[in-house]
Amino acid sequence: MEVNNARFNDNADESPADAQKSEDHKKLLEYGIHESVADRLDEIYTSGKLAHSDLDTRALDALKEFPVDAALGVLSQFLDSNLLHVSNKSAYLCGVMKTYRQKTRITPQEPFVQPPKGPEFDKVKEILARTNYKFDVTTGQRKYGPPPDWTDPKPTAGCEVFCGKLPNTVFEDELIPLFEKCGKIYDLRLMMDPLSGTNRGYAFVTYTTKEEAEKATVELDGYEIKPGKNIKVNISVPNLRLFIGNIPKSKGKDDIMEEFGKITSGLTEVIIYSSPDDRRKNRGFCFLEYDSHKAASVAKRRLSAPNYKVWGCDIIVDWADPQEEPDDETMSKVKVLYVRNLTQEVTENRLKETFEAHGSVERVKKIKDYAFIHFNDRGCALKALEELNGSNLDGATLEVSLAKPPSDKKKKEEILRARERRMFTNMQGRAFGLMPQPLSLMGAPRPGYRTVPNNLRMAGRGDFDWPWGFNSWMWPAGRWDAGAAGPWGTASTGNRQWHGVATSNRSWGNGSGGRVGAAGNSSGASSHGNWVAMNCAMNYNGASIREVADDVLVQGEGPFWDYENNVLYFVDISQHRVYRFFQTNLDHIQLDEEVSFVIPVAGQQGLFVIGLGTTLASLRWNLLENTHKVVALAIVDQEQIGNRWNDAKADVNGYLWAGTMGFKDAIGYVPPGRATLYKLNDTGCFQNLDPVLPGVTISNGIAWNDDSTRMYYIDSPTRQIALFDYDSATATISNRRTFYDFKTDNIPGVPDGMTIDANGNLWIANYNGSQVLHVSGISAKLLGKLNIPSKIVSSVTFGGPRFDKLYVTTISLGVMPEEFDEYPMTGKVLEVSGLGVRGTPNRRVREKCFRLL
Repeated sequence: MEVNNARFNDNADESPADAQKSEDHKKLLEYGIHESVADRLDEIYTSGKLAHSDLDTRALDALKEFPVDAALGVLSQFLDSNLLHVSNKSAYLCGVMKTYRQKTRITPQEPFVQPPKGPEFDKVKEILARTNYKFDVTTGQRKYGPPPDWTDPKPTAGCEVFCGKLPNTVFEDELIPLFEKCGKIYDLRLMMDPLSGTNRGYAFVTYTTKEEAEKATVELDGYEIKPGKNIKVNISVPNLRLFIGNIPKSKGKDDIMEEFGKITSGLTEVIIYSSPDDRRKNRGFCFLEYDSHKAASVAKRRLSAPNYKVWGCDIIVDWADPQEEPDDETMSKVKVLYVRNLTQEVTENRLKETFEAHGSVERVKKIKDYAFIHFNDRGCALKALEELNGSNLDGATLEVSLAKPPSDKKKKEEILRARERRMFTNMQGRAFGLMPQPLSLMGAPRPGYRTVPNNLRMAGRGDFDWPWGFNSWMWPAGRWDAGAAGPWGTASTGNRQWHGVATSNRSWGNGSGGRVGAAGNSSGASSHGNWVAMNCAMNYNGASIREVADDVLVQGEGPFWDYENNVLYFVDISQHRVYRFFQTNLDHIQLDEEVSFVIPVAGQQGLFVIGLGTTLASLRWNLLENTHKVVALAIVDQEQIGNRWNDAKADVNGYLWAGTMGFKDAIGYVPPGRATLYKLNDTGCFQNLDPVLPGVTISNGIAWNDDSTRMYYIDSPTRQIALFDYDSATATISNRRTFYDFKTDNIPGVPDGMTIDANGNLWIANYNGSQVLHVSGISAKLLGKLNIPSKIVSSVTFGGPRFDKLYVTTISLGVMPEEFDEYPMTGKVLEVSGLGVRGTPNRRVREKCFRLL
C-alpha cells in the first residue's frame, strides 16, 4: 500500500511541462545530459530546427561535459542561427561549442557576444530560387555552388579568383550579384571567423572558364563595394606543394612516395633532386605535391607537429614558394631550355654538341646536375625539346623544358624574407644544433619552374648534412646569366655520427640500455629513431636510458624515491594503481579511484598520503601480507565537478603542498581557474587545508632550492615556471613572478612535473615535447634538452643510492599504436644514468597529523 501511494504521489507531483516532454528528452537524460540542457534541447527539437537523430555521439559527449550555463548559452546561439543551409547540424553545433570555448578563453571577463546577423535572407532566397545552386553553411565557411546542372570536371587552375579587403559585414547576398556580372560562377566560398560571426575579409570565386576569371580581375579589382572600401581581386593559384627538408639521402622517389603516402592523403607527386656526386642519393630534401590545397594544408599540419619524425629524422616542413606562371605572350618568346638530371661527367661542351644537332646554340651554362641551353632561334629550341626530352645522355635520362623567366628582384627578396622568418621560427623549436643566424631556405629548382626563387643566401654547411647555398639566376636584357653556384657536397662522416657515441649503442630495442648521444645529425640511427639527448651547452655523452620494468602505464605520474629504503614509488592515474619498484621487483595495488600522487609519511613504515580523486587519503600498505587500507582524510574542490588531485610535494618542514586540476572534456579542454594549490598544516590538520593559490588550472610541478628561500611552481597551461620567495619559518610564499617561459626558447607542449638537482638547477618534464628540460635555477637559462623516447613525458625525480639517476614517468594514453615504433618507451618508467649531476632527496610528509592513523 505504501509503495502504491508513493507511486501515486510521484505522478501527482509531475508537472504538465514534464508530461509534455518527448521521448527524446528521456534519451538525453539517460545519456547523461544535464536536465536543464536536456530541457533546452527538447525545446529545439519541438521547434523543428533540430532532430535528435541529427546529433551524433561527439556532439552529445561535448554537451554532456560542457558547463551547464555555457551549454545553455551555446544552444541559445544555435537556436538563433539560420540553419536552413546547414547540412551537418551535429558538426555545426560542435563548431559553435568550440567557438564559444575559444571566445570565453580569450576574454573570460566578458560575456559571450552573439554574432551579428548574416545576409538578408530574402535576397539569398531569391538568388537560390533563380539559380538552383546549393548553399552550405559551416562555422568556418559559407559556400554557394556548384551549379545544379554541372557534369563536367571541376574548373582547372586559373578559373579561381581571390577577393580580398572585404568589409567584414559583407555576405553572399552582395557578392554573388557582383561577381555574376563577369561570368558564370561555379562556386563562391566566403571565409568566416567563428569568434565574431563576421567574414575574415576574403573570399574565393571560381568561374567556369579562365576568360571569365580574367575579366573579373580587370573589372572588379579596386571596386568600391562600400563607401571608401575597395576590394582586391586577382587570380588565385592554390599552393599544392610542400617543401620537406632533412630527409635521409638514401631514399629514392618511390621510397618517399610510399612513406609520405601512408601518413598523408592526396599525395600525387614526389619531386627529388639527385646528388650530382651519387645519382642514388637525393640532396636531403624533396617536394610533395597534393591534389588540393586542403590536402596539402592538412599534410603540413600533421608533418609539422612537434617532434614528428620520418625515418627517425626531424623533418623540416614548409610551403614550397609560390611560382607565378608567365603569361603565354612571355613564354612565346623564350628560346632557352632548362635541362636537369645530368651526371657529373656531362660537360658543357658535351651538352652543346648534343643540342647543336637541332640548331645553333648561343651558349651553355651547366651548374652541377642541371643546365641552361641558349638557342639563337626559338624554333630550334622547340625542336630540341621535342627530340631530347626523355632521351639518354651518358647514362642519365634528360628532363628538358622551356626555362621560365624570373619574377622581379623585389618580389624575389620579399619571398626570401618571408621564408627566412618562417624557417627561423620553425627551426628554433627543433632538436638540432645551435643556429648562429636565421636561415634562408628556398628549395631546389622545380621542373618547369624558374630557378630565381631557389636562392639560399647563407653559405656554409648547415645542421642538416647539406650546405646552405643555391644558384641565383638573373635574366637582364633577355639573357640568362648565372650567379655563383653554391657547393653541394656530401657531409663528412663525422657530421652524421652521434658524437661520442659508439655505433653499437644507438639501439633502443626491447628495453635494453640505449646510449644517449650529444648534439649532431643522426643518419644511420636505428629504426626506433634518433634520440639526441643534448643540443644546447651541456654535454650528456655517456648517459644511458633503460626501462625500469616491462609494464606499459596508461598515465604514469608522481615518481618518489624513498632513499631510506632505496625504493621507487609511482602511480598510474587512469588505472588507479600505486606501484613500488625495489631492485628488480615491481609490485602494485589496485584502488577504486584515480590516484594522482603517493608520498611516504615520515616515521611511519608502510604509511603514505595519496591523492584519490578529490579526496586526500592515507594508504597503509603491508607488503608482507599483501594487504592495504585506505582512509579518507579530507575532500577538496567539492563545488568544482570533475576536478581531481594532480601533483604534490613536501617542503623542508614536511608540510604537504598538493594541487588540483580541472576536468578535461572530450575536446581536451580544461576550464581555466577552477583548481587550487593547497597546503596541509599542523594546525587543524585535515580540517584546515590551506588554499594557498586558488584560481589555477592544472597545478603541477613544485620544487624548492637548497636553502628553501625559493619555490618554483608550474600551472601547466601558462607554459611558464613561476618563482616565489619562500619563508621556511612560516611555510609561506610571496612575490610571485615569471621565472622561465617556454616561449623564450620556442619549446613545444607544456611543463608538467619538475625536480631540482644539487646544483640548484631545474629538470622539467615537457609534456607533448618528448624531452626533459634542464634549466638554470638562477639565471633561467636553458642548459639542455634530454630527449626521451616517449611521446608524452609526465614527471621526473632523482634517485638511486647516490641520487645520480633521473627517473622519468611517461604516458601512453592517447598515443596511436603506430607511434610506438617511433617512441618505443612510451608508457614506461625510465631510469637515466650518467648525466653527470646529482639530485636532492625527496622529502616525506611530517607525521604529526598521521600519528593516530
